[in-house]
Amino acid sequence: MAGTHVPTVLIVTESEPKILSAAGTPAGDLLFVGTEAALRMSAAGMDPMRDIKYVNGVRVYDVANAAPQKNLDLLGRAPIALAVAPDCKYVGAAVRSVRGSALAVFDLERGASVLDLPLEGRVAAVGFSPDGRTLVLGNDAGEIALYRVTGVQPRPRCVADLRGTKFAVTGPRTPLVKPSRRMRFAVLDLDDNGVGPAVSRAIADQLTNRLALNPGIRLVERRRIAAILQEQNFQQSGRTDAQSAIQLARILNVQKVLMGAVAKLGTTMTITVQMVDVETAAIDGSREVQCRACELEDLTQAMSELAQTVVAEPEAAVLGYPEPPEIRLDYPREGVEVSGQSVIVRGSILYSKPLEGVELLVNGRPFDASRLLDRAGGKATRLADGTLSVPFVQEVPLEQANTLIAVRAVGADGNDEQRYVSVRRAASPAPGAPGAAVAAPAASQAPGISLDELSSALKNRVPAARIGNLVSRFGVSFDVGATESRLREAGADDALLRALRAARRTAAPPPA
Repeated sequence: MAGTHVPTVLIVTESEPKILSAAGTPAGDLLFVGTEAALRMSAAGMDPMRDIKYVNGVRVYDVANAAPQKNLDLLGRAPIALAVAPDCKYVGAAVRSVRGSALAVFDLERGASVLDLPLEGRVAAVGFSPDGRTLVLGNDAGEIALYRVTGVQPRPRCVADLRGTKFAVTGPRTPLVKPSRRMRFAVLDLDDNGVGPAVSRAIADQLTNRLALNPGIRLVERRRIAAILQEQNFQQSGRTDAQSAIQLARILNVQKVLMGAVAKLGTTMTITVQMVDVETAAIDGSREVQCRACELEDLTQAMSELAQTVVAEPEAAVLGYPEPPEIRLDYPREGVEVSGQSVIVRGSILYSKPLEGVELLVNGRPFDASRLLDRAGGKATRLADGTLSVPFVQEVPLEQANTLIAVRAVGADGNDEQRYVSVRRAASPAPGAPGAAVAAPAASQAPGISLDELSSALKNRVPAARIGNLVSRFGVSFDVGATESRLREAGADDALLRALRAARRTAAPPPA
């Protein structure tokens, strides 16, 4: 009919019914959707837009063109109910998590949280009064709480303005990687192109924090990365070069490394990241987000958007892992200073399920995980089927002033854990100088081979000749005569028992 207004229809479609809440502005120009699943949106009669996936967030849409404007980060909490202030400047979200309920209030223009209030009971509903002076909360027990609000204007004055959108992902939103197991990542400092080193480091920290919310990946602490950059004498100018990044990633024993840069042109800040695969040395791809008229408090939300384009949410199988293997490192302790050219690394690994293998890497180079175990190929020492615990002892040469030792345990189900320890080699005084002395060989400081270590070696079918040679070198720390029957049950033959009886005992292990 002539003169009849046909409103634009906003269509929200998803594969699973996980839209938890929704609210609109009084004028109907903005739509707020709280969801846990991917959204497919289109205006009636137009081609569908691409999928947009996020978890436990509130997306703000411009109804006129079905375009997403902002995403409010709820830090993994479910948005049970939403309410928009009468002047559209603020949006309130009643949220739940395993830790309980809370009220989150956001400044809509900045996309920043202005209130995060823990609540008693299970929150169920939230709303603003028409005059904007009261915020109402209800819980599952039928209780209602009223909060006085200041700074909100009554209807119909709607003053929020999203035309100056703070940030936008300018490239593809499809995540660069989809983890299928616990993937290990390192996020390097971003190159500073005009924003200042403090800001670029803060952005890298924010990105790391957002990626850490993804349970499908494991992140190296950025303090550890900074220490390695200093200890290993990486040049500041070359740390984000692809080859330097791969070298650092191998020292840290990670599978992926994220590097990039922050640039500022006028009032627009552009953050670009590249993902490098350590094994193939190939760049998996890059993602970019722009922040206009950006303030520091806006970067948290911008990095939340960027993180969703870097790593996809994990599959259910990844979330079902038990607690990772436990690595007990008896010696050395972090930052220990050692005299001599080597150090004895000793400890044990325990897991609630069968272990697949153990890795020992020294400055990125693979070593045998135990003096009594051989690597069957690759970096990992393969363990016998059904192994739930294994001790490890290894003499590690200290070829550099600072050495990073990484111990990684891998479960047969793919679950893993990794421990780092840094060792400093003490500077040797010049010959004849006061305090100059000849350091004792590391082997003389090593503990004798224990019964558990020997039993593990026999279980893993280590050749008797290798066991005999190492027993002759290090000695044993147990009474062979009192344990002969147990050793025979584990697979020791007469020749090995003779070698054990003849083995010299060594000095006590170095103090931990």
